[in-house]
Amino acid sequence: MELFIYGIFKRGNQESRAIAQSISSLINRGIDPKQIMILLANSKIQLQPITSELDGLNILYESPREESFFDKKAGRFVIGLLRLACHTDDYFAYRLILGSRPNIGPTSCNNIAELVETNNLNYQDIFRNPIPNGVFSTRLINIINDVRNICNLISSWQPDNLLSCRVAEITQIIQNIFGQVEVQEWQNKIAQLPQATTLKELLDYILTDNSEQRENILKDIYSRLQIPYTGQQGNDQKIQIMTMHGAKGLSARIVFIPGLEQQILPGLKRIHYQGLIFEAARMLYVSITRARASCIISFADNRYYFGKNYRQTPSDFTSFLNGVFSNRTQGLTDNELDEIVQDCANL
Repeated sequence: MELFIYGIFKRGNQESRAIAQSISSLINRGIDPKQIMILLANSKIQLQPITSELDGLNILYESPREESFFDKKAGRFVIGLLRLACHTDDYFAYRLILGSRPNIGPTSCNNIAELVETNNLNYQDIFRNPIPNGVFSTRLINIINDVRNICNLISSWQPDNLLSCRVAEITQIIQNIFGQVEVQEWQNKIAQLPQATTLKELLDYILTDNSEQRENILKDIYSRLQIPYTGQQGNDQKIQIMTMHGAKGLSARIVFIPGLEQQILPGLKRIHYQGLIFEAARMLYVSITRARASCIISFADNRYYFGKNYRQTPSDFTSFLNGVFSNRTQGLTDNELDEIVQDCANL
């Protein structure tokens, strides 16, 4: 990657307008829309203002998928199971399994995390090794033991296990914890996948919110199974708007990363927990590496969301980027556009 551009905007809507203007200029200069990506840390806050500006300039885009089973508690729980099967040292997998179960709220999760940190414990160890005495209340021990039991149930799972071998176990766990409605949603979501899909392929498929990437994952599965794939991939020339979580495995020549603010990344829910801050830092790093030619990173001093205007603070991550953020009111300059187009041509 050749070029980093850093910007500060007074308002979030100004940032969104500048991104849309920049993308319009890039497309007018011959850049393939599919080679432009916008990555969001918080789509609930960021998505609507950006798509509104893109719509105003008639720019086609593929936005993150609408809420599905895997955005609900039962779906996030399944993602935790699969992540743990693929990576036994995945901190966030334990957090998902813990916090996605019914009747377990953020207060209990936070209390456990705080006690782990206060007593200099390893978060993953409390779900895998004997629980130390005198640290957790009886209620918290019961919650931890419930997660330990789940982890024991899936301890033999491996990334290359086939869906056909594990689907009954997953379904039974969902049934026991969540009920029949969630079981039906789960079965509907995997109905189109071959039973010879591996757990790793299933996880990759679930985590992407990009239709082209999902299509590519399906093609790879069918190719591995030596079965003809008859799916149709769309030919619309659209830019990609994705969540940072959904960008795994994808790249684009030009990547916009807006909203680099403390309230958005790492975000107010993560900010007090070191493990979640590390996870947010990893997301940002992965997002930056998605860019093959140019990466445009920005934040705003003020942002309007949830019906109010909020003063924003630059993310602590900005100090680690080795770049100078300059005040901006509009999109990319002609010189910046020329340099980006040239860098793309040289790839």
